[in-house]
Amino acid sequence: MEKDLKEFSISDSLWAKIETQLPRYQTSHLGGRPRVSSLRPITEGILYKLRTGCQWKSLPRPYGNAATVHRYFKQWIVSGVLDKVWALAMQEHRDSAMARGRQRVSI
Repeated sequence: MEKDLKEFSISDSLWAKIETQLPRYQTSHLGGRPRVSSLRPITEGILYKLRTGCQWKSLPRPYGNAATVHRYFKQWIVSGVLDKVWALAMQEHRDSAMARGRQRVSI
């Protein structure tokens, strides 16, 4: 399963760009469970879901709990973060296709 997910991994260069667009979450003064330490698997899970069209409950485990990934997805839709992340991902896709010598890029 892990090998199959490599094609859905975010490159380090793309992650560096995406990470600057993500919100900075503060620790709640009310306590509770801390947020996930890295948003990279969450981001990869969201992009995996968008690319494959799978159901949230079918999201592969390496991306984290499906409910958690879905909660971030909903928050990022409302705040406009997902639009920025998607635009960066599509730009990298176009750039890599052009680097491979393709004239037309279809997404």
